Amino acid sequence: MGVGKTSERSPLAPPLPLSAVALGLVILAAALCLALPFWGDQALFTVYGRELTRGAVLYRDVFDIKQPGIFVFYALGGSLFGFTEVGIHLFELAYWLAFSVFSLKALTPYFATRWAPALVPVFTVVVYYFSAGLLHLTQVEVLVAFPILLAWWLIDRARPDTRAGVQRYAAAGVMAAAVILLKHLYVLIVLAFLAYAVLRARHRDTKTRGVGRLIMAFTIALVVPTLAVGAYFAVHGQLGRIWWAYVELSSAAQLTGSRPFSYLVSGSRHFLIGHGPILILAAIGCVDALRERARPKADLVTGMVLWVVVGAIAFLIQGWPVYKWSLFTVPVGVLGVTGVEAVVRATPPLRVRAR
Repeated sequence: MGVGKTSERSPLAPPLPLSAVALGLVILAAALCLALPFWGDQALFTVYGRELTRGAVLYRDVFDIKQPGIFVFYALGGSLFGFTEVGIHLFELAYWLAFSVFSLKALTPYFATRWAPALVPVFTVVVYYFSAGLLHLTQVEVLVAFPILLAWWLIDRARPDTRAGVQRYAAAGVMAAAVILLKHLYVLIVLAFLAYAVLRARHRDTKTRGVGRLIMAFTIALVVPTLAVGAYFAVHGQLGRIWWAYVELSSAAQLTGSRPFSYLVSGSRHFLIGHGPILILAAIGCVDALRERARPKADLVTGMVLWVVVGAIAFLIQGWPVYKWSLFTVPVGVLGVTGVEAVVRATPPLRVRAR
């Protein structure tokens, strides 16, 4: 992307009725899934989460090759609402409501119209709930979207030459640590955001003196919580087992495990059925952003495209179970909203009504 032109003005926040409708649709979609039974993974995560609240040590008393974040999520949800289907799904609803409120507020400057941000929770969370099967709910691939989006926003809105910029990068480092603790491979998406931000700063001839300071703040904030979790497992003598689980066992399974082509076909079919219209709108939004190159929307589109591209690499490395397609739900949904704006702007009758 080049420097591009800056959009004329930052729109106001979405009208309160539109935001309320968006949040209401999130609640309604989640309510339809509250009593759905657990599938294999969710039942296992719930049992492990409950055991953690009773003093069990992960990888010693209960074992899985996954990172600890998902088990902590279930432990928190079960502690608050109960270790049942309804309890865990209620906690997930609270999680997605927080995501929706954040997206309504934080993504407003990236759109040209007041109504567009209200579509983000609908095109992401509501679509996720309506297209999810039993296997998709509360999986890492969809839960990791919140810290990834937070990391992108913090990095994108930071100015290299300010103290606030340093604080934002430090917060983005904490979000990157959260991503690592959910699934370490997905931190590559956040690192892609970081690399793009550095290249963009240099290309725009801004004060790049502060870039090194930002990267240092990001790195320290990423390393400290990761080391703290590592120290916990070291105290319990589990570092060797973690290495075996994360590197040896997991890598061997990903590189030599069975990857039936039918999984890829069924997963892509399910994603296309659930996200088909959104994908078309996302493509329109990408083309429009490439043509207009108007900031800050071009930065939003670039970030979401990076998410999809780097996420696709991680997806292919891991094989292609159906539920892993959920990794693309949020970036495709956000791109879809930019496509709606492009369609409205290109259609005079719709443009008049949108005003």
